Formats: sequence, structure tokens, C-alpha cells
Amino acid sequence: MRKTSLRFVGLGAVLGVTLGLTLGIASGACAPLIGADFGRDERSAATDGGERGDDAPVSDDPSSGEDGTDGTDSGDEAIVEPQPVACTVDTCPLETVLDHLYGPVTIASSGHHLYFVEVGDGIPQAGTFGWFSRVPTDKSCTQRSCFDVIDPYVASGQLQGQYIYDTHLALGPNNVCFTQSFNASPAHKIRCYDLVGFDRTTLDESAGQVVDLWVGSSTARWALVNPGGTVQGAPLSGTGAAPVASGRTGLTSVTSDGTTTYFTEKGAGANAGVVGAVLTDGGVRPLATGRDTPAASTLYGGYVYWAEVPARKILRAKVDGTGAVEQIANTDETPFELAVDATGVYWASVGPGASGLKGSVSHAGLAPNGPVDLMMKDLPLVYDVAVDSTHVYAATVGASIQDGKIVRIPKTL
Repeated sequence: MRKTSLRFVGLGAVLGVTLGLTLGIASGACAPLIGADFGRDERSAATDGGERGDDAPVSDDPSSGEDGTDGTDSGDEAIVEPQPVACTVDTCPLETVLDHLYGPVTIASSGHHLYFVEVGDGIPQAGTFGWFSRVPTDKSCTQRSCFDVIDPYVASGQLQGQYIYDTHLALGPNNVCFTQSFNASPAHKIRCYDLVGFDRTTLDESAGQVVDLWVGSSTARWALVNPGGTVQGAPLSGTGAAPVASGRTGLTSVTSDGTTTYFTEKGAGANAGVVGAVLTDGGVRPLATGRDTPAASTLYGGYVYWAEVPARKILRAKVDGTGAVEQIANTDETPFELAVDATGVYWASVGPGASGLKGSVSHAGLAPNGPVDLMMKDLPLVYDVAVDSTHVYAATVGASIQDGKIVRIPKTL
């Protein structure tokens, strides 16, 4: 899963969470079906709601007057516009965008298209491979023939007992990338595709397990563990990866504004977690210390936001390191992925119990300690959450390998 971010399977490694679920296996053996609708240039819209795609955060603190004007006094009474009301499980219907998917574990939305990766073994017409695909967001898709398959050779088996670790997807303004890690002694591969012709570039292929991935307009960042802990970076041209910060302990997420890179790490003991900014010399400026398994970092409006998994909290700190850590909200059990934009903070939680069948997606405003809106509930094995300008999306694996879904709900009434 935050981006997206510390995703669901990764929680097992960090927290010892056990699913206790046996996934079924289907089969299929036909030539991959490759979609042809790759002509549209959607680079101007290609972010996933501020979660991973923006090179520069947009401030939520206007520099104009407090009444939304230019700060001058016109002598007239200010007109207060009604604020949008967030959708909840009780006020807005949940729509199934895609059904009968085989292990959809990571998603991103550009507004025009929904991107997703399936890691199940048994996709019809895929042989034994998984798929990286996209579909338009303006229609529901009940047949696989409407998929544009970007890469038909994704390693399958992540959910079926194979040495395949978390799969991560990140969407930038010009490119979409995904990474998989595999083997008992982990190695990884990062593949990127431009959003015009979908030409592929292999960004990195080396040792270590990737636990998070961020993509900007010209560069990418990822967090590597096992062995060690390193934040890596590379230009999207694929001209070579290099360490950005080394010697970290228990990395859980990475994000960036295109200039400065930020990360979260578990640390070496209880309440030893760090939220940090990487300096130009490779050093680190701590933004928050003594944290309880911080994860799923993302930037917005001069703040870095993150989830604290055991403590069930969403928090933020200023990117310049000034001021105190602020709590945005309490969460359901095991929050693991979040997205932030001008409409607020959205996060996914595994939910109570070991089965993972009571997952949820919730929302809170940007101001600390505001009300929490429950937007989705009873999600069976939720693995990721994404937002665009109008909707909130969740990917669920379901009780068997062919029961995956992507669902969505409008952001507001």
C-alpha cells in the first residue's frame, strides 16, 4: 500500500501483523492483451491528488487577507461561502470501479485514468504474470478487454506465499513508475513509463527491498531496506541511481518536493522513530523524534504528514523543523497509507482483528484535531488508497485471489 508508503504486506515485517487468510488460485494461459489507447497526453493532470506526484507542495495558508480578499478593507461585509461537506458511508454511495481483479495491491489516479498493479497468479490471458494497467476514470469497467495493459510481465505471487515483497506504484507529472522486490536475499527492479507513448525505462535493478517510492517531474526517490537502510535517488532518464541518505534504521517511507527528500523510519527500539529531512550533504535534519513507527509520509502546504501505526494517529510537522508536532486525527487500527490535498487528509486502515476484512478509509480536514469522516468501511483486505480532484479510491484484495476490487466514493456531497 501511501502511496502509497508502508503498504499492507509490509506491515507484517514491521509490526508482525498476520493475515491468517488463504488465497485461492485461478489459472489462464493466453497471449497478454495489450491496450492501444496510449495516445493521450495527460501529463498536466498526472498527479495522484498531491500524494506522490507534486514536485512543489501547494500552500494551504493563503498569503491574502483572512477573508479571502487581497487583504484590503473594502468597507463591505465579507461574503462567507459555504464549505463543502465530506462524503461519509451514510451520505454517499460506494461505487465499484473494477471487479474480479487478481490481487490489486497498489493504485494511483491522474484524474483521467486509474493506474493499478495486480500481483495474482491466474489472470486470464496473462499466463503466470501479473499486470500493470490503467482504465479511464469516467466509466466503470466490468470486462478486462477495456484495460490498457501497460506492462504484462509483472511478477506474481506476492499474496500467494512467493518471495515477492511489496509492490509500489507512484505517479508523477510526466511518468508513472512501479517497483517490485523479490527473492530470499532481496533484490528489486524499478520500471518507469512516460505518460505520452509509455516508453519504458528501467530506473534501477539492484540489491535490497524497496519499501516506498516517490516520483516527481524529473527524479525519483525510494527507500531501501534489507540489507541496511538507504534512501536512493535517480533521474527519470535512468542514467544511474545513487544514495541520498545512508545508515538509516527501519525505513518505512520516503517523499520529496523535488528539492528536499523526507523520510520516516522505525528506529532501533521502542519510540525511536524519526521523521527527517535529508540535507544536501547527505546529513539529516530531524523534524520529529521519539515517534512510534512513523510511516506513509507525504507533503502538503509546508508540512510533512505521516501515520503512527501502533498509536493509531495521523500527525504533521513543519518541513522547516519549527514548531511542535501536531495531531490531525485518531484512526482505526493499523493506519498504513495516506494522501493529502487541499480538501484534507485521507487514510486507509487495516481495521480490527487478524483477518483484515474490516478495513476502512477516513478523512479529516487539514486543521489539527478536527472531526473525522468515515468514508468507507468493511473493506476486505484494503491495500491502498488514492485521491484525485473528485474521488477517493481504495484497492481491496478480497477473500480469494480473484475477488479484488477497486472502489471509490465522491469526496464531497
